[in-house]
Amino acid sequence: MNIIAYLLIGLFALLALACFYFGVLNGKGRKPFIIIVYIVMFVYTIGSGVYYAKTVPDASPDESSHISYVYYLNETKEIIPYYEKMGTFNHFMMKWSTEPNFLYDVNNTNYLCHPPLYYQIMRLAGGFKPTEAEYVITIDKFRLRYFSLGLSAIGIALMLYIGYSRLDKSKPWIHFIYATTVTCLPMLTYELCAVTNDALALTTTAICILGLIRFCEGKRGILTYVLIAAGITACLLTKLTAAMLCIFMALIVLVVTLIKERSIKPLFCKEFFISVPIYLIAAAFYIIMYM
Repeated sequence: MNIIAYLLIGLFALLALACFYFGVLNGKGRKPFIIIVYIVMFVYTIGSGVYYAKTVPDASPDESSHISYVYYLNETKEIIPYYEKMGTFNHFMMKWSTEPNFLYDVNNTNYLCHPPLYYQIMRLAGGFKPTEAEYVITIDKFRLRYFSLGLSAIGIALMLYIGYSRLDKSKPWIHFIYATTVTCLPMLTYELCAVTNDALALTTTAICILGLIRFCEGKRGILTYVLIAAGITACLLTKLTAAMLCIFMALIVLVVTLIKERSIKPLFCKEFFISVPIYLIAAAFYIIMYM
């Protein structure tokens, strides 16, 4: 592992030097170099996630609870779960078996009460196999972790796309700083390698941010309003703290725009009303939950 660490340090140093070369000495190769920077950083992030997923026994203290949530929906096929009926898996593998078998305790209520969108999507990963013993399930954690990492990879790709498409391409070092800032936080990949709804929250938040950036740029077509609505709604159906972030960002952008333009047209327009039904999906979910 020391060799890999030294190679990565060398690679980052080489990219930093290349930023100076293409930024000052050779302007012709700037665009291909910037593309290479984003590709390298994306591959590095996903590679780090795979490494953590394989080497860290329990990447998140809540991982078993998240897996229990997925298993419950997989078994009951419920669209909206009955949280009080949701059990939990034991953190420790059954001692009598070399297989990754875990006890599903139906009497221990799961403390996670997150909205179910992430867990419904995670059902597609599979990874659960019943055993002869009742309530003892074989869990393929790696399969679940890699699928969850794939969901977060979409968000990382969107964030890198925002930087590539919006930052000044005459200054490659700005792209390098942005790409490393987005991808080189160790705790980010360490957290996203686990089964956690943060993986989808990253992607849904990135969708909303992309829509808000387009709005600020004056690109106020249907796509922009749909991106904002889809990002906020998906966050509301994934993780409420991420939804609060997106809603506050949208309100700040809206208020500043109304003050700056002195017009309510950005809010009361055809494109916005077309996107309203998307918001109603989340509204319907919370109404049903309340009832």
